[in-house]
Amino acid sequence: MANKVQVARSDSHTSTNYPTGSNLAYGELGWVNGSNRLFIGRATSDPSTGDGDPEPFEVRGRIATSTVPGAASFSSNDFALSAMDYANGTGNTLTIKALGVSNAQLAGSIANNKLANSSVSFGGVSLSLGGSDATPAFDLQDATGYPTSSLTGTITNAQLAGSIANSKLANSSVSFGGVTLSLGASDATPAFNLQDATGYPTSSLTGTITNAQLAGSIANGKLANSSVTIGATSTALGATSAGLTGLTDIDMTAADHTIFDGVGSNTLTLGASGTTIKIPGSLTVEGSTTSVATTNLEITDKAIQLGKGVDSIANSDGAGIYVDPTDNAADRNFLIDNSGTEWNTNLNIRAASFIGNVTGSSGSCTGNAATATSTSTLSGVATSTLVGRTDPGSGNHQELSPSNVRTLLNVADGANNYSLPAGSSSVRGGFKIGYTENGKNYPVEVDSEKMYVNVPWTDSNSLTTEQVQDIVGAMFTSNTETRISATYQDTDGTIDLVVDAFPTGDITGVYGGNGLTGSFSSGEATLHVGQGTGISVTANAVAIDNTVLTTSSTINGGQISWSGS
Repeated sequence: MANKVQVARSDSHTSTNYPTGSNLAYGELGWVNGSNRLFIGRATSDPSTGDGDPEPFEVRGRIATSTVPGAASFSSNDFALSAMDYANGTGNTLTIKALGVSNAQLAGSIANNKLANSSVSFGGVSLSLGGSDATPAFDLQDATGYPTSSLTGTITNAQLAGSIANSKLANSSVSFGGVTLSLGASDATPAFNLQDATGYPTSSLTGTITNAQLAGSIANGKLANSSVTIGATSTALGATSAGLTGLTDIDMTAADHTIFDGVGSNTLTLGASGTTIKIPGSLTVEGSTTSVATTNLEITDKAIQLGKGVDSIANSDGAGIYVDPTDNAADRNFLIDNSGTEWNTNLNIRAASFIGNVTGSSGSCTGNAATATSTSTLSGVATSTLVGRTDPGSGNHQELSPSNVRTLLNVADGANNYSLPAGSSSVRGGFKIGYTENGKNYPVEVDSEKMYVNVPWTDSNSLTTEQVQDIVGAMFTSNTETRISATYQDTDGTIDLVVDAFPTGDITGVYGGNGLTGSFSSGEATLHVGQGTGISVTANAVAIDNTVLTTSSTINGGQISWSGS
């Protein structure tokens, strides 16, 4: 055919190999049908010299710039590209997505006629965008919040609705005789002040006269009741009663009260000589002296407390019991002597027996003693018997002979001292201190009557800071690390860690292999699945025609095997 241009082609329509093997003649075109790619033979050296073999160079569209048309990438956020239908020659259409153009991408000069809505309306006044109305006649019948200070002109009587509230009036009430009423209000029984009124008839008065209305000079004869009776004593109003009789009870509210304080420094007598005065609660008597002039004083409490509230033991000195004879003889007393921490009395004390030690001057102690020295007599009393307790707290006593006492104390006859027996694991007794340290056997020492074992102790197992740092540093130095190096700095006790740099770089190109088309050197990449024998491609699926398949078929050089339908 005339004017026909023929180019070299691949071996088959499914082949993806370069035409004529791997080379094309200088300037020769070659078509690879399996991958839909066009190549041209490019010389590797000066073709006029015949040196070098041409190599295929893929023919592609040039890259687009702001002044040169060509291929360019786009953002999938703003644009959409439909899939290519090679069978029908449709698709592969580029469209702008909804909201694909942002406000920042607009030039700012969109005309009103390019807008779906280009005007606004308020209160019956409509304006196109960019328009102006300095005095719009708004319909404000549904508007609220308009300040009265912005109104112009005056409101006529005809504009009033006829329901102006009292609060809108400068004067909205009237007052008569101290009674004030607002307009529209009513008072069926006004409490008028009629002190200046005249001519009011007494026959028109209602109710009663209150105490405050009385002048204060009503005589007893004008009263229905003109006296008061308390108990059995009746006293006329205005009269004075010096005493009350016939009372059965006097009560007061629950609070602190004072009664009869008007008696002063005189004698207040309650009841007669045979009267019994009973106080259910506690009784506190204050003053310098409390006298009880009774034949017998009976106290139910088992203990009598003296000197309550004394702030110290020293200030309890002198507390005790006095007997004051009326014949001016010396007082008889039993008092505390704090300096000697003892009870003192100026009378002899006699008892059937004494428990404990009895001390005193020669001839002043009589009776049996609880302890005896080596003398055969105690204050002139033979020590042939001593009183001892057999059961503490029981009050039962028995006599112990000196021989029995010595046997109990393990004291030899004729000896005047007592020594503790030597203690052991089974015997209570005395021990000696002052043992000298021997190895791990340590002495027992005494401090303020307390015994303790003095064990010397030296902690030799602690590590210094330098030793701890050397141990941790050795753990890093002797270990094997990956992509990180560790160095122990002994001078300052620190560890330096350095991580190896990771490789960096950019992906310079994406190319489709067998069965794919499309290649990109920058931006976003999209690869297309190519059609082949028995294979069809749509926008969302790749289908295999089952009419070309057997139980074992070869498609585009690949072996596919299956069983069943």
